[in-house]
Amino acid sequence: MAPAIGDRADPYRFVQAVLAGYDVMTRFGEALSGPELLHRGFWPTFLLAPVTAAAVSARLLGLDVERMAHALAIALTMSTSRPGGSVSGGVT
Repeated sequence: MAPAIGDRADPYRFVQAVLAGYDVMTRFGEALSGPELLHRGFWPTFLLAPVTAAAVSARLLGLDVERMAHALAIALTMSTSRPGGSVSGGVT
């Protein structure tokens, strides 16, 4: 069930959402070997930013597990590991 309007301004709820985002980001970064990716020219920050934002937002909105999974999946499709998004066909 989604939180009431007044609950959204709760600082404790906000901190919990941010901590959930950091948890998701840290776990994904570790699973992907973030430091190794960085040395190979990929930016883990660009890759994980959409997922982290989705986790924070889903927690703030009080989404259930299924909807949270959908939000994270959508965010993963928006992820890129290079500045400027994906490029096809070369640079002009």
